[in-house]
Amino acid sequence: HFLGQQGKYDEAVPHFAEALRIKPDFFDALINMGVSLLEQGRSAEAISYFHRALGVKPDNAKAHMQLALALIKQEKGDDALQQAYKATELDPNDADIRTNIGLMLARRKKLSEAAAQLNEALRLNPNSAEAHNNLGLVFLMAGQPEKSLPHFSTALRLKPNFTVASDNLRRAQRQIDARQK
Repeated sequence: HFLGQQGKYDEAVPHFAEALRIKPDFFDALINMGVSLLEQGRSAEAISYFHRALGVKPDNAKAHMQLALALIKQEKGDDALQQAYKATELDPNDADIRTNIGLMLARRKKLSEAAAQLNEALRLNPNSAEAHNNLGLVFLMAGQPEKSLPHFSTALRLKPNFTVASDNLRRAQRQIDARQK
């Protein structure tokens, strides 16, 4: 479990495989194996582990969300969104799930739905740098760079090394500068 979190996914996989050989329906090992495979870019294999995990615990929100993230990698956006909504239904107070679903909706140009999910994520967890960044992105995509600035700034205040947020902040600033010329 800890190996995976340190990003040593190659080392982690054999450990999870061994745990699953001993106990094939070990939920945590199924999820961790899926996450490790996903991090290695092996999304099709990851999906099968998330399905197995859901076979053990069909009402586990995190498993549905992990499956959603894996389906995105397979460019199965509709299926991914369905799994993400299921995750939100099962655990409506999980800010991370809402942050992910917000980004998924934004990528599909469903900006008002995305903003609603991200505002809810921030209500649940006002200190989520990811949710602030994603909401900033929604405003940027909606052609409202001025409204995105405070969100990118807050994301960076919460997580100073958040490269994506600093790139987005620069992008927003360029859009604003270009308008003023």
